[in-house]
Amino acid sequence: MSSVAKAAEALSSLQSGLRADGADLVLEDVRNSIAHVRLVVGPETCQECIVPKEMLEPMVLTALQEGDSTITSVAFDDPREPHQH
Repeated sequence: MSSVAKAAEALSSLQSGLRADGADLVLEDVRNSIAHVRLVVGPETCQECIVPKEMLEPMVLTALQEGDSTITSVAFDDPREPHQH
């Protein structure tokens, strides 16, 4: 199993909780020990039910490191955050 597949599998427990609120986590890639993860929310997502990025990001990193110990950080794309131009 590839490191990306192991890391993606490690996210499954967090994904099930988020899916209950209409959201999901997608592991886009792992490059240079950085996991690129995207939070997916839709119109029916209970956004107030999902913990803030400041809490979710370290939870995601811990879960990913259980699947792949070479991951050192997360590039986390959270659509709830305003994009800076």
